[in-house]
Amino acid sequence: MLNWGDFTGRTRRRDFWQFILAQAVVYFVAIIIGRGIFQSDGVGILAKIILAIQFVPMIAAIFRRLHDSGNSAWLLLLSVVPDVLAKATPFILLPLKFIFWVLLAIGNIALLYYLVKDSDADNNFGSNPKAISA
Repeated sequence: MLNWGDFTGRTRRRDFWQFILAQAVVYFVAIIIGRGIFQSDGVGILAKIILAIQFVPMIAAIFRRLHDSGNSAWLLLLSVVPDVLAKATPFILLPLKFIFWVLLAIGNIALLYYLVKDSDADNNFGSNPKAISA
């Protein structure tokens, strides 16, 4: 995943999930270090800085993963928009908690697209990464 700023092309499932795992480990280490240094109970400034640094590479990896399965990166909105609406719902419509859970479920459906098998042949977004590495 050296092409952290590349929003074109494709990324295999294995590479994508290894990248996600590495991102999570770095983030949780930052939380632990931040709590130790700053003696805070919250996430801490160090973890927030790490999260901000990880944002663009994470979005680029998601774009390439969606491309690998033959889907447009616009599908990312399937998880982002419902998540934002779900977080806003408790403040706007407090009695309607059901809406919160429905929107959250819709947003999590996008996770399935990250698990989808890649398209075996070349697609609109590039050649098959498995064919390149083999």
